[in-house]
Amino acid sequence: MSALEGTARRAVVRIAERDGGYDRSGARFWGSGFFIAPGWVLTCAHVVGNGGGDVLRGRSVVDVTDWRDRTAAGRVALALPFPDDADRPPRPWPLPDLALVEVDAADDTECLWLSDRSTIVPADISVHGWSRDTGELAPRHGLGTASGGEGGSAMLLRGEIPVAGCSGGPVVDTGRGAVIGVGKGRGKGDAGLAVPITALRRVADDRPGRDRLHAIIRAHDRHHYDRYRALGTGGSWPGLQQRLREAALRAPVGGFTPRLRTHLFARLSRPRPAPRRVMQLVRDTKRRMIQDPYHPGVEHDPRTWREGVGLLYDLRDGAGRAKEPDGERDLELEAVLLYSARVAAAVSRLGHDRDLPHLRDLSGWLTGEAEPLSYVIREEIRQILHGGSPAPEAPARRPRRGRSSCASPSAGTSSPARAARPPAAGAT
Repeated sequence: MSALEGTARRAVVRIAERDGGYDRSGARFWGSGFFIAPGWVLTCAHVVGNGGGDVLRGRSVVDVTDWRDRTAAGRVALALPFPDDADRPPRPWPLPDLALVEVDAADDTECLWLSDRSTIVPADISVHGWSRDTGELAPRHGLGTASGGEGGSAMLLRGEIPVAGCSGGPVVDTGRGAVIGVGKGRGKGDAGLAVPITALRRVADDRPGRDRLHAIIRAHDRHHYDRYRALGTGGSWPGLQQRLREAALRAPVGGFTPRLRTHLFARLSRPRPAPRRVMQLVRDTKRRMIQDPYHPGVEHDPRTWREGVGLLYDLRDGAGRAKEPDGERDLELEAVLLYSARVAAAVSRLGHDRDLPHLRDLSGWLTGEAEPLSYVIREEIRQILHGGSPAPEAPARRPRRGRSSCASPSAGTSSPARAARPPAAGAT
């Protein structure tokens, strides 16, 4: 068993009707799912739809059993799309066919890493889930390729696609170590279908959904950061991702490494996102950087700050770092840090006191990580954080009276960046 397969298996769960979780015969087994954050399982809506209207409305619980055979109660928090008649669920379930299940007492679980990239296929993949095709419930996995799936449509899977029961399980990009989809079902022959993980953005189509998505993604990113600090590269997703990248490139990985991504996403997860600002800050950053190494990707409506990062790094073909021809400047790392500084400035101008401690931490971290960059980029980041314009095309607005701003601090106040202290020591 590969390290990737073993790590993914520990996050995959089986879902059954109430009091059916310990039944290994599979008589009351509905399908698979996987933890994306402590206490949160992602699966297909048609899997939990087997429980009918009471389950879909969250009135009745389901059994969620993890890899240790521990069963806990799960309650459906969201099904996309919610059927017109929950007591008569549709077959087949229309896209995006996703459901979020909140699981009791599941804070110590293994969670998979969700891709933040907008262009997620084609890719070599592994597909994971539970099945009873051999007579007894057992974990299954298969290898193949994924293609299509942009614009919210289903991804086409080909290869050793697992059999019935694996619906709701993760589709993992084996080259990057990230979940890019949720298995939906089998097609003809050796084909299968999956829902792109980018379809999770639809959770944020209304205000309650936006708050829920932010809370889950924040918990996801903090989980991986905390595990990395506790376990280092040996037992964490960033360590696994680092090894996968080094194997693919046959060289040590520099630039915007999985370690830096983990640190940055944990810090970007704390300020509440402003979805309408994410794409503008991405475009401002792209205009600032040299364009040749970047593939335009699939420009969508990003809902979180981390999605903006995904639109900036590794967009050529996923094979390596974007560098200038002389090899001296790492454009991906420069773009990501510039964008993150602009995020700090934009959030600071909103003037929410609750964000100030997080902005100080983010600003201090960015200042430290920018040290190896060129003087021009380093100085631009410093100006954005300590009083410069967040983007040459859009001068900073004056901060609200009585508030401090890391973009344009008012007289007599300190910016979050100036007050920043280095982050606590941890894994590097």
